[in-house]
Amino acid sequence: MARFFRRLREGVFDEDDLRLRADELAAFLTAAEQKYDVAAGSWLAVGFSNGANMASALLLRHPEALAGAVLLAAMVPFAADEPRDHALAGKRVLIVNGDSDPMATPEQTSRLGEQLRRRDADVELLQFSGGHSIDAGLLPRIRKFVEGD
Repeated sequence: MARFFRRLREGVFDEDDLRLRADELAAFLTAAEQKYDVAAGSWLAVGFSNGANMASALLLRHPEALAGAVLLAAMVPFAADEPRDHALAGKRVLIVNGDSDPMATPEQTSRLGEQLRRRDADVELLQFSGGHSIDAGLLPRIRKFVEGD
């Protein structure tokens, strides 16, 4: 299956490749900002599963690149805990994970939220009864988040 970065096996990311791909994505966003006259760092990433993992890696590695993110079925991108700093201050992050997701487990959800909070992100968590999917009942709430409500 096509992915944004390599993994070593199910649930284990090739973190060196993930760093490289996050760096490439940050450079692409910077180029797009210049070409299309988009305010620097104004992007809101929305990703499901691997896309959410890429978005969270981008947030952690290049906090200046995004205004925030919606992370659907997201896992922790990097094994090492993030430092305590203010790099994500003012960034809004919505994590939406199923409470019975075998990949993005409640433990992964909690740890990702804490990693983002350690860097001062404003993290909101929406959990639903379900697995590795998107709960259609939460789409209105996700839309409000995207719209800034």
